[in-house]
Amino acid sequence: MYSALGEKLDFLMKLTNTPNSTLARALNFDPSYISRIRSGKRGVPKNQPFIKPASSFFAKSIKEDYQQKTLMEALGFAPFSSYSPEEAERLIAEWLLGSGGERHESVGRFLASFSYYEPKVPAVPAPRPTPVEKLGTAEYFYGNAGKRKAVEKFLTMLAATGEPQTLLLYSDEDMSWLVENPSFFKKWCVMLQTLLSMGSKIKIIHNINRNIGEMLEAIEGWTLLYFSGAIEPYYCPKVRDGIFSRSMFIAPGQCAVLASNVGSTPGALNILVNDLEAVSALESEYKSFLSICRPLMRIFTAQSTKPLMASFSDFYKESGNIILAHSDPTFLTLPQSALKRLAATPEGNRLSRIFRRSKDSYLQALKDGFSVTEILRLPSPERITGESIALPMSLMITGQTVFLKAEEYLEHIDAVLTLMLENENYRAVISDELSENVNISVRTCFGVILYHSSLPFAVFELSEPNLTASFEEYLIRASGASDSRDQTQKKLLSHKKAVEKLLKGRT
Repeated sequence: MYSALGEKLDFLMKLTNTPNSTLARALNFDPSYISRIRSGKRGVPKNQPFIKPASSFFAKSIKEDYQQKTLMEALGFAPFSSYSPEEAERLIAEWLLGSGGERHESVGRFLASFSYYEPKVPAVPAPRPTPVEKLGTAEYFYGNAGKRKAVEKFLTMLAATGEPQTLLLYSDEDMSWLVENPSFFKKWCVMLQTLLSMGSKIKIIHNINRNIGEMLEAIEGWTLLYFSGAIEPYYCPKVRDGIFSRSMFIAPGQCAVLASNVGSTPGALNILVNDLEAVSALESEYKSFLSICRPLMRIFTAQSTKPLMASFSDFYKESGNIILAHSDPTFLTLPQSALKRLAATPEGNRLSRIFRRSKDSYLQALKDGFSVTEILRLPSPERITGESIALPMSLMITGQTVFLKAEEYLEHIDAVLTLMLENENYRAVISDELSENVNISVRTCFGVILYHSSLPFAVFELSEPNLTASFEEYLIRASGASDSRDQTQKKLLSHKKAVEKLLKGRT
């Protein structure tokens, strides 16, 4: 909608009813200079801060509900009431700087990778968990190569115990030490997998001060381990200075790796600590840090269906707009005939109850005046008549994938068309942008529920505001250039006729 800096600044000033003179006083600028930036005649000054103080000014000025809603539509973010002042300021700054396109591409790349994820452990020999000679109190390593040696020794020592460990991890250092050496990265994955296979758990505090692309790359790098269900990821909402960086890899009662840096100083010191008193002190420090952190995401596997159902229950209880982007029919338009068929078995009856509750929640949101947007993929008529369209979460709940009959799929299309006719707050969007197997549910002020239809089964619940906003923006953009309501209805009717024609030809 708004591409140039001047257009964005003009939009914000009109939204907040801010004259040139008011913004000029707040930023210590001449009013005429503000006017020239708005008109596009001048860019951002090089010798005086502009973006940060302007973002701070507007983050504080946007208070009314209508302002938040209007800004949400422009930026593609959740209402600013769900953000801290620092987070709101950062989002506006990113938008003014034009990083929205990069954010969109980063989410798209992550979802494409997530869609085709297969749990393959890198093909390298597993490290032998042989005992490591005890150190005195500490051993010193230098630079990226030294950090790799320290981490490898740290993990090998833990594997040598033969016992499950609880690893406490944090790093806001540049991650080049981990990824610049592919053979080490593979070995690192295998060593962590070895520890997890022994029953170990990991608590990790992610650094969200990285840009969204780096953040999603970090999450993607941990995907193999996330699917194990043995990791608890957190983030710290407090803003840090960004000058000093630190790494803490701690195994309570065993050993630790400690490092700090300024920027990416070559040859920086890394310390492998083996003194139990020192390890205990580091553990206490980590727990103090963890106490001010929040869960970055919750991961549910087939072994954690109870907390998963509680998560969906929380999703349904929240208020706010909803976006559903499923590769298969969503809970909202699940055919009644499929529900009756599912209820014939105990497992199917449970799935049927979940779907009914979901549908009731979405219909209540429409009744309460919130919008519900469904982004639909239209599978080929051949796939539909071949009865290979799965019901979301059926694999996890029933232990096997439940497929829709072709006639039931046609009822799903009818349900979409009926909702479009009966409720202006409901919007159906046809798009091929979303990757196959990916299912996303977004609710403003709650977060994102993300999972894919095939094995391995795992559900990610994301609640960090900037990550949530990025996924919401991605879906809003994916649906923004869609057909009109009438065009979508015509495409759905044409799609339905093609399926019916193929069905008749097979009888």
